Amino acid sequence: VATDSMLEYYSERAKNNGGLIVFEGTSPRRDFGCFPNQPILETKQQVEAQKKIVDAIHSNGSYAASQLLHFGRAVSPQLAKLFNIPFVGPSAIYIDEANKEAAKVEGVELKELSKDEIKDIVKEFADSAKRAINEAGFDFVEIHGAHMFLIDQFIQTSANQRTDEY
Repeated sequence: VATDSMLEYYSERAKNNGGLIVFEGTSPRRDFGCFPNQPILETKQQVEAQKKIVDAIHSNGSYAASQLLHFGRAVSPQLAKLFNIPFVGPSAIYIDEANKEAAKVEGVELKELSKDEIKDIVKEFADSAKRAINEAGFDFVEIHGAHMFLIDQFIQTSANQRTDEY
């Protein structure tokens, strides 16, 4: 849930700005992965907390964008275990040997996403974008497709060796 300190941070940056404030990377759903204390846009409480921030940004004359992401194989195996987050990717290819070893220690194996799981993720991105615009009041949404988050993983041969349409 977005915090009061986040509200203060974004409000300060919106003052006398008149430009665009890009709200930090947000997971549409808890099981899309996370950093510690990262905002999620899934529950009513989470949406309402982000709406307060968006309203403050707007009241200071700036625009607000929500940046939605899915970690895929970039989620920490320790957090995957701790928060019961699926450790998934386009293909079951670990980022590196250290990541593979951490997954082994934590007892979480990297799993290739099924076609149905991919379709569910796409649907959730769309549903979350609607929540961001229609409920939280963001002016637009960016689906984060860089920095080896899930969408980027699909276009990188180092992470995706599928032979189907994905």
